[in-house]
Amino acid sequence: MSDTNKNQIDSQEKGTNSFDQLVIEINTNINALFPDLISSLLNSAQDKLFNISNEADNNEIQTRYFELMNQVRTLKGSITADFCNNVKEYLLPADEFEQKHNSQQSSNEDELSLVGQNDMESLVLVKGVGERAAGKYMEQLSQLELRLKELSQKTNIIFKSDALDPTNFCQAFDDALTDVFDNSNKKILFGMFDAQVANKLDDLYDSTNKLLIDAGILPKIQLHVSNVSSSSTPSAIASSDTIEDEQHTSTSHHTSEN
Repeated sequence: MSDTNKNQIDSQEKGTNSFDQLVIEINTNINALFPDLISSLLNSAQDKLFNISNEADNNEIQTRYFELMNQVRTLKGSITADFCNNVKEYLLPADEFEQKHNSQQSSNEDELSLVGQNDMESLVLVKGVGERAAGKYMEQLSQLELRLKELSQKTNIIFKSDALDPTNFCQAFDDALTDVFDNSNKKILFGMFDAQVANKLDDLYDSTNKLLIDAGILPKIQLHVSNVSSSSTPSAIASSDTIEDEQHTSTSHHTSEN
């Protein structure tokens, strides 16, 4: 008996189909990547903050960065755990996530709380870093969203198609920092998060797309850029029977020129 058939039988015996197993594998892959990224960020932040403090030319700056370094050192364990747990929230099945999110939104509306200056600055940080990263990974994200939408037709335990948007990871980081850090210190930490996490998501998107492709979820996707303006966002057209993608198109074009 082949390994593929054995896995299919094992899945059936456990009451899960192959697409449910795919979701589990995707979640496992994502949850394995982030602890290392965030731990590396916080360890690096300690070193950078110490160096900045050590090289400061006045006591005020020296004290500020030294205290921030101590905060990071003391809280890095809880920040790492909270961040990873926050990311897992986005990986809940889409229906469960929507239900939970709507419940929390309703609760917040009942409190009639106004967005304060600190909250507004946090929103700007999250949106700014998230949108820059989304622009960098536009192609991977476009393909990933299409494949996740397709997968949602085959299993009801998949997360929302936009769950892996960088803005969500930025929000997870902001929530992990809570109110312990003031906005000036949050800006410093978000600058490091931008460089060491938000801009190092290649493995996440490439490996997730590969898992979906290997499972036969829209293995070929062709992206088309609108001619309306040079800044237009590319639209994606997917077909599981079309053997054409950007890499193939680019290769063919290059060959014809030669």
